[in-house]
Amino acid sequence: MDVKSAFLNGYLDEEVYVEQPKGFVDSHQPIHVFRLTKTLYGLKQAPRAWYDRLTKFLSSKGFIRGGVDKTLVIRKEGTVLTIAQVYVDDIVFSSTIDSAQKQFVRLMQEEFEMSLVGELSYFLGFQIKQRKDGIFISQAKHAKNLVKKFGLEDAKDMRTPMSTTDRIGKDIDGIPADPTVYRSMIGSMLYLTTSCPDISYSVGLCARFKACPKESHVKSVKRIIRYVNSIINLGIWFSTNTSHVLAGYSDADWAGDVDDRKCTSGGCFYLGTNLVSWYSKKQNSISLSTAEEKYIAAGSCYAQLIWMKQMLLDYGLTSNVITIYCDNTSAINISKNPMQHSRTKHIDICHHFIRELVEEGQVMLEHVSTENQLADIFTKSLDAKRFEFLHGALGLCTANFWRSGGLELSGKLVFTMGMASSSAHTEDTSTADIQGMRTETHSLSPLPSATGEKLSVDGDSSLRPLDPLDSGALAENPSKDLNLINPLLERGLSADDDDMSLRQFLEKLENKKSIVCTSANSQCLQV
Repeated sequence: MDVKSAFLNGYLDEEVYVEQPKGFVDSHQPIHVFRLTKTLYGLKQAPRAWYDRLTKFLSSKGFIRGGVDKTLVIRKEGTVLTIAQVYVDDIVFSSTIDSAQKQFVRLMQEEFEMSLVGELSYFLGFQIKQRKDGIFISQAKHAKNLVKKFGLEDAKDMRTPMSTTDRIGKDIDGIPADPTVYRSMIGSMLYLTTSCPDISYSVGLCARFKACPKESHVKSVKRIIRYVNSIINLGIWFSTNTSHVLAGYSDADWAGDVDDRKCTSGGCFYLGTNLVSWYSKKQNSISLSTAEEKYIAAGSCYAQLIWMKQMLLDYGLTSNVITIYCDNTSAINISKNPMQHSRTKHIDICHHFIRELVEEGQVMLEHVSTENQLADIFTKSLDAKRFEFLHGALGLCTANFWRSGGLELSGKLVFTMGMASSSAHTEDTSTADIQGMRTETHSLSPLPSATGEKLSVDGDSSLRPLDPLDSGALAENPSKDLNLINPLLERGLSADDDDMSLRQFLEKLENKKSIVCTSANSQCLQV
């Protein structure tokens, strides 16, 4: 839903005067000015005045503002929940029943001049596709425009955004580059990281040199864009068949910055089995050990989870103990043992709040093997095999599921949607090479299930990873159509011709089966 001329609806509390506009000058009082009673476009007070007008109106109709996000308004009537997210003059809203949605539309149209767009399909650069069992978001249009803008459509695609041999630093003696072009590249890719977590680390690293870019930095950025060109159709799938259990993975590299030797923290956060947030950020201080830098990273991770936990309260959802997975036992011991003074006395007190939360039982810092550490992709450059594995483990998929009725997962994992989007980098249990398309299955590490328990993938579990050529395994998971596509090839499957040729090939496979996702209905409307 879009509010027409939204900034003209706000009321002014301050005294603001304007000159009489040309063509509307009062002939009797030509030197007088007008005092405004309502806002105009161009006034610095206009956005705030519009927000106040809207929230006061919605408050009078039984809505309350969110405790954390003040642009979120909520109304609860028994078991009926209606929520609306305001972004300037655009409003995205949803409700648990259709009649409440229609009632909200009538309320808004009675008070403001509105244009109803319908079911949410595009918002703030995101393309959104909805099904009964979940929502898929991507930035394919923005990614295509980015690649075209910098003339890299025909360049060779890359399997990873950054080489493991690159040691990117200030390059003081390097050839200077155009800072305007470089900043434009970085800005475009930073926006892309909101749906492409796999480029968060590489983009963040290159963004450190915006003040004085060199040609070596431009080369690194162009490699990222070439990688983006290979994954244009990828996005994030949010399944409705999950729980509201919060969990996070926390990691950090060791003195990764070649200039000041500071570490880079990284983390990813799950709501049930859905990846909902992630970050990659250089730490503010130099760490003296791997335990220290991972202890600091865990604190930053929990700070994000606290915010998410408070957000859930606005939706009437509570999350008890939050689990953070860390691959360093020393960091875990520091959080549980305040007596290790000699090893921790130099750590800034602001990082010790996680120790208090562990003592209070609000957070659990659990150990996870380095192979299972999903946050590894946010802290350092990785080789192609490891990168593609973690890329798939994060749960990214292509948009072709919208047409086929099934999901095409990225990376080298194919599993039922009840399964958590994480995995271990272990020995392959099955490998097949289909005309250059290498498909592999791995053993997966557990994440919280819909009941809060960890899902097992051992033995005869129906949630174990599936080999797309194993007719026996697929027969245990019958459903409609699913086209198994691995988009992380040397050259990405972004063209329709590539998709069609692969589908024709898959139709020839004997006993081809597929997987179906089922869950409750969930739809959003854009106002």
